[in-house]
Amino acid sequence: MTQGVELVIANLQTKSKNAGCADAPNYAVDQLGQTPFSLAFEGSGTTEFISAGFAKDFATVIVQHHVSHNITPKDIAKAAALRDPFLKAIRDDPQLGSTCDTVTSVKRRFGAMKLGTLDTIGYQYEITVKIDLAST
Repeated sequence: MTQGVELVIANLQTKSKNAGCADAPNYAVDQLGQTPFSLAFEGSGTTEFISAGFAKDFATVIVQHHVSHNITPKDIAKAAALRDPFLKAIRDDPQLGSTCDTVTSVKRRFGAMKLGTLDTIGYQYEITVKIDLAST
């Protein structure tokens, strides 16, 4: 089983695309593509060293679902429609395709966002995953 933050990001971006995002690249960008647009990157983390050759990494990946902000009621509905399919995909695959041991928590925030100079609206998820770092 191969695990790692970049693999977690790729899996979450696939889940974002399956939930309805038109574009979900596996790398950070500073321009908005076709919306709804998903951006994912590592936010923060903590590594617990257990013994020689073994540690647990708790990484928090930020996933942002951006919708162009033009007509507020329509944009809110478009962004909200992404939430449940995305969260259900995580619930149904808590190991994110074996890229981590498990998802330990998901925090989310809805509201106005920015990508570069463009105003957007949508969700920001903070998804914490546990990854075992064992010697191979």
